[in-house]
Amino acid sequence: MTKLVNIWFYTGFFRIFVVESEGFQEMKFDFARLPFIPAFLALLLLTLLWASTCIMPDAVPADQLVAATQETAPTEEQSREHILTATPQQDPIPQSTPAAQDPAPQNALQSTPNPLPTDSLTGITASDSTLSSTPDTLAQDLPEPAPARIEKPRTPPRMAFEMPATLIRNFAARHPFRGKTLSVLVILFLGVTIGRVALRHNLYTVNSALPVPLSFMLILLVGIRGLTPPALVGMLFFALAIKNFARCFRSGYTFDANFRAGLYSGLMLLVHPASMPLLVLFPVALFVFNRTLREAVAASAGLLFPIAFCSYLNWGMRGDFTAPLWQIWQQFATGTIGGFLTRFILPDTPVQIVLALLTLLSIALVVNLLYSVGTKPRYILLYAICATIVGMMLCLSPSADAPTVAFVAIPASLIITGFLVRTPRMNSAIVVVVLFAATVVRIFLQ
Repeated sequence: MTKLVNIWFYTGFFRIFVVESEGFQEMKFDFARLPFIPAFLALLLLTLLWASTCIMPDAVPADQLVAATQETAPTEEQSREHILTATPQQDPIPQSTPAAQDPAPQNALQSTPNPLPTDSLTGITASDSTLSSTPDTLAQDLPEPAPARIEKPRTPPRMAFEMPATLIRNFAARHPFRGKTLSVLVILFLGVTIGRVALRHNLYTVNSALPVPLSFMLILLVGIRGLTPPALVGMLFFALAIKNFARCFRSGYTFDANFRAGLYSGLMLLVHPASMPLLVLFPVALFVFNRTLREAVAASAGLLFPIAFCSYLNWGMRGDFTAPLWQIWQQFATGTIGGFLTRFILPDTPVQIVLALLTLLSIALVVNLLYSVGTKPRYILLYAICATIVGMMLCLSPSADAPTVAFVAIPASLIITGFLVRTPRMNSAIVVVVLFAATVVRIFLQ
């Protein structure tokens, strides 16, 4: 029986949690050094739970996706009605009470000639010498009423097709099952992508696939309210950009990795324009990984290619060339700066504060032990720290909402894992179990 138990521990599924201690096998709960297969299964479980309870958004036209709070430009007829209603209306002339009729006979009234015209303002008759000598004097003194100025409203540039964010949202709304399937695949690909950065580049001197489920845990804890397929696709492009920037740190030219990193950054901006502040990381990555000028040009070309392609396509379809840029800017500029910090929602805000403190503590520990790893992991962790700080600054952007702020979960999962692998085993196990349980509770309470 003992041999069977040992064989099971050595060759079975639970051998990854077994450590040899004093000649016998005992279980260890070192979730910080989680292997890839259990990490992927945990991510799959959380994804299926979320997909079974989430509700796909409603389909909206392209002009309403700019913002729910932004006022649409008034038409010419509406502006005319507004001007007419805004001008003060003159009071109607009061009808005087009929005076008592003169007892004179009607024949006398008919025999009298018509009176000369009298000015209603001065009471001067036309036979007066003053009025007859200078007939245009009073007309010149009186100010002429200014005509009502009708300002033509500024019409926005015309779009000939719907933006990718609108297409993804409408697809998920019209086909809920396919939309959920797309979201599940995107989440799985996102977790594998960010976990591959940690495993392939050996960021923590030990193998750990904890960022695979941890990234989705943080996304759900930060931005589960209103988590839409366009936001998930934008997070996937952000993770792919981080992965390709991490590949740039190697000997020789890396034109392909730089171009793809810039391309994914541009696609992220198209599918989720509220993530525009994350473009600050583009020059930071070029500086951190010491790229040459030619590689920087290749990365910049990849960044501008999606936006330039949409502008050219819209112009070829008889639209305005600047319409895609206008829509991206309007979707980003909607709202007030720092408005996300003024909203207190239970239980989202306390959880977000706790995760922010945990992220700052992890950044402090990783910076303290930054020189304990190799040169390549050091620069990748430094870039992840910069991405985490910029992602936390998304709370100040005018169009910040919960899914937009959840972008910080992708680089933060790399930093928090570096914190957990350097803490005692029991403490890291407690933190991971608490995060997993909180994620499951938030899924059922959404």
